[in-house]
Amino acid sequence: MRLLLVTRGIPGSGKSTFLAEQGLDRYTLSPDAIRLMLASPQLTLDGQTAMPSRQDAMVWRLLHEMLEQRMTRGETTVVDATHTTPNYFKTYGELCRKYRYRLVVIDFADVPLAVCQQRNRERPSYKVVPSSVLERMHRRLQQSSLPKWVTVVRTAEEVNQLLISQPENVDRYRAIHHIGDVQGCFTPLKEYFERYPLRDDELYIFVGDLLDRGAENDAVMQFVCDELLDRPNVRFVEGNHELHLWQWATDQPVAARVFSEQTQPQLEAAGIDKRKVARLLRRMDQYILYQFRGQTVLVTHGGLSTLPEQLPLMATSQLIHGVGAYDEVGAVDDAFMAQTDDATFQIHGHRNRQNYPTRYNERCYNLEGKVEFGGKLRTVRLDENGMTPIAIQNQRAAARLYPENAAFLSRLRQNRYIRESILPGDISSFNFKPEAFYRQAWTTQTMRARGLFLNTLTNEIVIRAYDKFFNIGERRDTELAALEQTMVFPARAWVKENGFLGLVGYDSAAGGLVIASKSTTEGDYAAAFRREFLEQFRAKLPHIADYLRRHNACLLFEVVLPQFDPHIIAYESNKLVLLDIVKRQVAYEAVDRQERERFAREIGANSKRLAAEFSSWGEFATWLDQLHGMTYQWQGEWIEGFVIEDAGGHQVKVKLDYYTFWRQMRTALAALQAGRRPSTRPDCPDPALAARVIAYMRQLPAEELARLDIIALRHGLSRRVAGFLLRATRSGTILT
Repeated sequence: MRLLLVTRGIPGSGKSTFLAEQGLDRYTLSPDAIRLMLASPQLTLDGQTAMPSRQDAMVWRLLHEMLEQRMTRGETTVVDATHTTPNYFKTYGELCRKYRYRLVVIDFADVPLAVCQQRNRERPSYKVVPSSVLERMHRRLQQSSLPKWVTVVRTAEEVNQLLISQPENVDRYRAIHHIGDVQGCFTPLKEYFERYPLRDDELYIFVGDLLDRGAENDAVMQFVCDELLDRPNVRFVEGNHELHLWQWATDQPVAARVFSEQTQPQLEAAGIDKRKVARLLRRMDQYILYQFRGQTVLVTHGGLSTLPEQLPLMATSQLIHGVGAYDEVGAVDDAFMAQTDDATFQIHGHRNRQNYPTRYNERCYNLEGKVEFGGKLRTVRLDENGMTPIAIQNQRAAARLYPENAAFLSRLRQNRYIRESILPGDISSFNFKPEAFYRQAWTTQTMRARGLFLNTLTNEIVIRAYDKFFNIGERRDTELAALEQTMVFPARAWVKENGFLGLVGYDSAAGGLVIASKSTTEGDYAAAFRREFLEQFRAKLPHIADYLRRHNACLLFEVVLPQFDPHIIAYESNKLVLLDIVKRQVAYEAVDRQERERFAREIGANSKRLAAEFSSWGEFATWLDQLHGMTYQWQGEWIEGFVIEDAGGHQVKVKLDYYTFWRQMRTALAALQAGRRPSTRPDCPDPALAARVIAYMRQLPAEELARLDIIALRHGLSRRVAGFLLRATRSGTILT
């Protein structure tokens, strides 16, 4: 809760002792504590120690910085200082207005000077203040006054009244309406009030997130400001999207793209009065705790795991976002059920990725219904008959949901061989587990769950990579005898670059690109790909986003970054190769070659290279026979291999012997670096050469071995032991 408490009183008046007795020391910023962090007590002429004071400017600067950091999170904070002049309160006032805080002064000005002097003498020497200083501070304190807008308390009882959670009795009302996340959807909100017209003898509580994402933000805000704002029986709980509204209403920079690009233009076009919006936001509660006919009800935006005795001490950020991780809302409601009595209920919104019902358990209600994506505006009406959930479909936005993917998402989550990774922005990635390899548990689902990203709020597929496909001979259905029966001609062979997969999709809910790699949008590989992608295509980003949105597509790149991620094949520079443009749908479908190459030229991207085309099995088999041997190069270039794609869209990989050999040597190198015994696989293209390379690595000094990667190993072999390992061939050596 946004509560700033500051002490006021001279040293020895009992401020710190009082705070400790009230359990507020954990919430306290103290200039004395900062002084001692910056410098040790200083020796004085009389042989005593004193509090360091030469860095007071830095002390107060650091205190204000820490205070503002806490205020951005809405944390209850105490500043324990003398505050004997009114100048301090100008700064506090500005901060309170900016962050919507309530300022409370705990006043010790009436503690007699003699009492303070006696306590001062009993302090440790480094805390003792000269008597003349105490007298001067006392006079100054008595001559100053506090601003009229601050709240002043003087006793423990008054402080406890501020901090103890006291339910408000609302028995005077016939019914209480709890209205879930509206998210800028006026159509279902209007329908609700048509069913249940506004009455003065009923209480209406909005649980937060009035705006954003929906298409009717202007109508919602107009209704709230004109019809609800001045009604004493309408209450508003603050949600996370209200921050963007506050920034706009107070002319601060708005960081949220959805608000800036969608909500703000609607509000400004409608001429929404910022002063009214600011007034609305200032009267919002971070929580509402009330009692109705023997039942206690806690209303927050995010949901809590219990009912704390001192709710006002909770940070606003936690009241808004809730306890635990975003996806733990079910566990939070279960914990609330277990840790509160049978007459205590909880109602919240904000998070419901799992699409739990409104009544999650006997005493917890979840009002997040994805209304902005065509879901439902969830409400709960409480009257003499108890809690009644009511849900109203948002017909206007129904098309923005992707119901066709809901069953698919459910099956993914139920599959024991598929792993879901929770990512920011309501996005989950899905991939098969290693166990799928060990058990050969390859089904349509496990093969599709590779480079698959969904917005689990809307069920939209934001990235859809390739189905899992295999090397020739890796499975029974990729053996040549099987392929001869199943391949559909014509077929093509594409050069397989030796990098990692970079993915670029589009999230309609966020209205922007999603950039990923290695099943995440966050890791080192995703970050490296993002940097390279932005560097190469920054000027084309709006066009790329628009294309992916209009075509319901995503981009698949081979990412070659030799400095960041050296592979088997040596590259001289960074390279992004557009592999395919794939439809964002359950079934795999890529655009045709002409469209991919046209789009690549349009944005200035490399496109994957065509190596060969085949009209029959005979042509393909003849070509395949030419690839064997350690010295094979494609057009004079060492490559990883080829991806074969037939007319039916089925794919298989061909790994060349040069690549396979050096990949096994990389594995052997890693084993030696880890102190393990190196080995080769049975399919090693040249076991004799492998043994000689391993022998060479074994005789290297430990420090040199530790620094090696496979490309440096090849360079070392060719440079330092020429003639020992080199095998001359018609096309050169295999150590380049």
